[in-house]
Amino acid sequence: MSAFLQPHLGTAPRRSLAPSVKTALLAMTVITVAAMPVLTVLALPFTDPSDGAYRIPLRQFPAYLDYPWVELSMQRRAGLALLCALAGGLVAGFLAHRNTPLSDCGVMQPHADEPRHYRDEDAARMLTGRLRGIYGATSKMGLWLAPGVRLPREAEGLGLLVVGDKGSGKSNILRALASQAMARGDQVLLHCVKGDVAQSFDREETALIGAHHAEGWAWDAAADLVGDAAYMDLAAAVIPMSEGGAFWAQSARAVFVDVLHDLAAEHEGRWTFLDLFERLLDEPEAIRARVARLDLSASPLLGQGEDGIGNTTFGVMATLWSGALAGIRPLALAWANTPRERRFSVRRWLRGQGPRTVVLQTTSEYEVLSSLVSTTVLGRVVVGISDPSLPVDPQRRVTLVLDEFAALGRIPRIETALALGREKGLVVSAAVQSLAQLPVVYGAEQGQVVQDLFRLRIFSALATGASAERAEALIGRRTLVWHERNDDPDRKAAYRTLRGERPLLSTTALTRDLGVRLNGTDPEDPTHKCLRAAITGLGDVYELDWPLTVWPKKREGYVAARWLTAPRKAGHGVRAAQA
Repeated sequence: MSAFLQPHLGTAPRRSLAPSVKTALLAMTVITVAAMPVLTVLALPFTDPSDGAYRIPLRQFPAYLDYPWVELSMQRRAGLALLCALAGGLVAGFLAHRNTPLSDCGVMQPHADEPRHYRDEDAARMLTGRLRGIYGATSKMGLWLAPGVRLPREAEGLGLLVVGDKGSGKSNILRALASQAMARGDQVLLHCVKGDVAQSFDREETALIGAHHAEGWAWDAAADLVGDAAYMDLAAAVIPMSEGGAFWAQSARAVFVDVLHDLAAEHEGRWTFLDLFERLLDEPEAIRARVARLDLSASPLLGQGEDGIGNTTFGVMATLWSGALAGIRPLALAWANTPRERRFSVRRWLRGQGPRTVVLQTTSEYEVLSSLVSTTVLGRVVVGISDPSLPVDPQRRVTLVLDEFAALGRIPRIETALALGREKGLVVSAAVQSLAQLPVVYGAEQGQVVQDLFRLRIFSALATGASAERAEALIGRRTLVWHERNDDPDRKAAYRTLRGERPLLSTTALTRDLGVRLNGTDPEDPTHKCLRAAITGLGDVYELDWPLTVWPKKREGYVAARWLTAPRKAGHGVRAAQA
């Protein structure tokens, strides 16, 4: 009894007793009130205590209430009803206590302007109320963020970043959102890095973009790259800026742009990467002659001296050839023979043409090639969303589901899309293993900007160390008042009151209490598991459970393209195959 009456010690959450006590009392009252008439009607007292007496007719029962043997019989029924009420109240109270969400009961938070930590049903109710307070109770509803929490359609553009270590279940949240977006008819682009996404769709369901994949579609760059600014984006992706070699890279990019400009004009916008590769590997004199026909061209960079090609020209051409061989040649080999109906255009896709669902697959085995394709394709999505020629349509939804976001590399202008794309219907949901990955990919300042533009953040289980510490600092702290056992011999009180700052989610909670856990008996059955994670970004912390979302396998997630291992013999290459 003393343990029941003692104050809650420490700051750990617990289940409040108030709901279970109220439930038990209510159950006892209801059972008592209902049991007495039921027990009386089912077994009415006898007309007299002698053997052979018959039960009192129900209509005559009030006339017998003053008889002693009837009064005794009713007292027994009352006792039985009370026993039933006590048993029912205990069971109801136990079940209510087990289903009561954890809370900070027994801990006081003195500052109302500091964030709070809600869990389970309390979290779903408070988060729903928060969203309604921001967007209005009558706002059009969108995707379900979590069980019991549905985002207003306007809130979908806030940007969602899921942070969780390997095996923490972060992909599960993205799959749940992607399933809803596809069912709604959104234009959906999914990043596949492990083959788990590609294997979940039939060949006819999606456009699979991946130069290393045998069943991949080709990117129709000619349809998406229009104008020198777009050509420069491709040149920057193909010819990286090296430390100490900015002149050579910038010069080679300028020549690249002019070569592509001339090629696009000659082929009337229907060129291929094979056409571009052959032009880039042409002789310097031929390249200079072509680009010299353009106004304000880069032809002076390719000037020749009395002794032939000068050092400057050779340096520019060597940089250009190096970029073409490393970046353009793989795309020429991969997509030279792809039929036109299997060519994917970002411009057409954004306007609702072609497959609604696109899978962009990358692989660490071909990291440079994957990064080139992913950054250029996503870069065109970003540019296309921001294009003034794309009309504002409140019904449009372009949903990017980017699992392993850091593996995509640096996406040009992603911060612009996150900041301004909401008006065009852009919805971005991404996942990383650690917040530290963003500064590594984007740099310290831009990485912080990208992180901040993801307004909603969901934290699952994190790795012990800097990752959890960084997340704890980002989520924030609050002031608490709590009780501890008094260990001071000079003070007579059994307990003492403490006040101090505590993290909303400690590193221990981030590494131990979140992630996938078993809530059934079969560890092999996904329905017996759930994901525990915390939603932040709207002021408070909301800790909830998600059921696991599993996509069945429909095909192999990765089939190596033939060009990766096929011999490249002169006279037997892609041009011969086309002929």
